[in-house]
Amino acid sequence: MSVILIDGRVFSKDLEVAQQHISHRLEQVVSTAGAEESVTCFLPLTLSRFAIAIEGYDCPATVDFARRLVECIRQVDSQSPTQGNTDSQVSAGVATVGLPLKSLPVDQLVEAAERCLFASRSSGGNIVKSIDIF
Repeated sequence: MSVILIDGRVFSKDLEVAQQHISHRLEQVVSTAGAEESVTCFLPLTLSRFAIAIEGYDCPATVDFARRLVECIRQVDSQSPTQGNTDSQVSAGVATVGLPLKSLPVDQLVEAAERCLFASRSSGGNIVKSIDIF
């Protein structure tokens, strides 16, 4: 089980339109890849922050999926209704546990993903940071 936290910060003259566009594109990518990637939950937390639960993938496979999501959001600049007036900084944190979830409370998995998200933002964004919990 893995948790991906994504924070897509957008800097635009029309911030709300750009953030809604990011939300819509991210939902499309997750739903398209959902069956293939075993996405069990996609939860928009705010207009620019999302939580994704994914099962059946190890840490490297989950990080690869998170990188594709980050790239999708970064491409929003050229496809946004506010074309050319948008700049985005995307950060992602991934926490993966290989043990049965019964042995690790879910909140600890989310907290680990939150720490990775913070590390990604602290590194300047546009990167995925991860931890594999044993």
